[in-house]
Amino acid sequence: MHLPDEILSLILSPALTVPDRDFASTDSLSPFATYSESASAYLLVSKSWLRVATPLLYHVVVVRSKAQAATLARALLQKDLNLGRYVKKLRIEGAYGAPLLAVFKNIPNLTDLCLSLTIYSADNVVGLCAGLPLVNPTRLIVQRPDGRSNKNKTALMGALVASIASWTHLTVFDASAFRAIDLETSLLPLFQALSTAQRLTTVVVSNIRMVDPVYDLLKGCPLALIRPIRQLRLSVDLGIQNQIARTLVKFEDEEKPAHRGSRTSFRTSGPRSSPTACTSLFSPNRTVPDSVFRVILRFAMTDIDGPRNSTSRERPSRLPFLLVSKRFFRLGIVPFYTETQLSSISNMEAFDELLLKYPYLRPEVRSLAVRQLWPSAVFNSHVHLLPGHQEKPRFQAYLARILSKLPALLNLELGSGQMVCHWAGLVLAANVAQRLRSISVYLEEAQNLNAGDAFNHLGQCRSLFWRSQATFDAAQPISADALINLEELNVAYSHNSLTDILAGANLPALKRVVFMDFLDHTGSKYTPFLRAHGPKLHSLEIPASQLSGLLDCLFDTCPVLESLVITWHTSGPLGLPSNFFSPSTACANLNKLRLIVDLPRKLKATDALAREWETLFGCLAATQAATRFPNLHEIQMTGCSWPKNRIALADLGLHRRDIAKNLFVRWAELLLKRDVRLVDRSGKGWRPRLSL
Repeated sequence: MHLPDEILSLILSPALTVPDRDFASTDSLSPFATYSESASAYLLVSKSWLRVATPLLYHVVVVRSKAQAATLARALLQKDLNLGRYVKKLRIEGAYGAPLLAVFKNIPNLTDLCLSLTIYSADNVVGLCAGLPLVNPTRLIVQRPDGRSNKNKTALMGALVASIASWTHLTVFDASAFRAIDLETSLLPLFQALSTAQRLTTVVVSNIRMVDPVYDLLKGCPLALIRPIRQLRLSVDLGIQNQIARTLVKFEDEEKPAHRGSRTSFRTSGPRSSPTACTSLFSPNRTVPDSVFRVILRFAMTDIDGPRNSTSRERPSRLPFLLVSKRFFRLGIVPFYTETQLSSISNMEAFDELLLKYPYLRPEVRSLAVRQLWPSAVFNSHVHLLPGHQEKPRFQAYLARILSKLPALLNLELGSGQMVCHWAGLVLAANVAQRLRSISVYLEEAQNLNAGDAFNHLGQCRSLFWRSQATFDAAQPISADALINLEELNVAYSHNSLTDILAGANLPALKRVVFMDFLDHTGSKYTPFLRAHGPKLHSLEIPASQLSGLLDCLFDTCPVLESLVITWHTSGPLGLPSNFFSPSTACANLNKLRLIVDLPRKLKATDALAREWETLFGCLAATQAATRFPNLHEIQMTGCSWPKNRIALADLGLHRRDIAKNLFVRWAELLLKRDVRLVDRSGKGWRPRLSL
């Protein structure tokens, strides 16, 4: 199907449009200093995309390096393409030599120009100075000059001042980067030239304190608007002394039309329809059936995000639905308690009484969360509570009474805070609710438990989240067919006996395992479990300290892994085993590797830790290792940080040295040789800079 160019342009515009807020930014850290994927990739999809996207891509041009300036100049010099006619906004964050002259010669339709006055003695401003008189922008944005004065900076300022007289279209000047002291020193000639030209109608300043000094310098201009970009607590009357200037001030939000008003005028523009013209679904004398209201209430009360989010603290209350009428109460009480959260012992007592009063609710409860019980209950409940050790038996008793009445439970969350569930509660739930699918438990510590009392009865359980230091009797293993449908195991912390017991079961459906226990430093806590179930795992999250217990490479123990997450504790070693990327056989399924690690900020390339990581990445980039991980094309390292150019001059020698010193850049470029991207916490990767 062929889309018209107009529709295709609307589709591509959001991806190729540069926000004006970013283009006109005068912050010390350029919004374009972060490294992201080039939007030019859209032009390579097809000829129609190339034709439609080219004007959108060149509409706003940002130049941040000499190589970019040279490449842009070569593109604009291709007369057959005539790309310069598309350039409407140009942002130049430095002085990049002679190529800028060719750029200015070939952009006749330029309307917005953003210049940086941060120029250093080593910069070449010849092309920039010669090109300024060749354009005629409508808006000029100037960034505040940093650093000491030098001849290049003086030359650029002189060229800019001289060009003001020939810029007959210039009506908007953005001075939001300047302070009051700048207006009296280095920038005074610029403001004098603008005042002499007498063309400005709009001036942008940083805040209302800048209105008076800017207005005094531009009195000769026919100003119609002065727009501060930041509002201060200081009122306009107190912050602005000049009465004429005070009448010209408008903030950005005051300039924008109210969307609500425009929408209202659109709706009321036509003739209003008569209220009696609509056809009702039912006759006024006919009652809406219960089945209709039952469906509506069930939809309104059901959490569409699933049971994991149904216990969220921020979930809006569903109680108002039941308070509408007796009929709504009768129809809504079942969906209201389908997903139940109990956050205090008084809640548990009331819920138990409710199940006694309305027995038909018992088979309808599908999800139960008992959380935030202690000490939160002291503040959330209006009932006076005794100290924790005296209140605990009452909690356990009510929990047992409630669980014994819920045979249809599918999702169960037990325990939170300092009040924890006891083993008997889980055993009772496993025996009563035989269809439990998702279990999250926070159990009190106990000794020599019989794991089979609960696990042997959880044949339908698909997800188990465990938090407990309870120990299990090794002489009483669970059945080999226990937890036969378990797909996901998440262990926040546990005793060694838990995973040892689970290692003896078959667990044929197990695919995803998460271990988050940083307390164990032996390195072998989960080794028996991984040896037993590693060959079937598709996803694994494990502390790095647990890798040392494996004699072989982790990928030999878990050969079909698709996703691997490794976490490091701040107080432990920050390395990986030397054989990490050296499996004996190919790990063809691995496509996601996430390393949650924060390396020292002042880590140097000569440090042992840095050499260790570089050796590991070098091993992965080697030809032999590349064949072992054919589908691994991205590694996420949460502690990764790319160099940012705070002064928006990408070709300074200082910035080049920062790039050379950055270890993550070195590792990223090393991995790119093997077509593997190293990305940071947000998913942004390093893109090698354009070079001459």
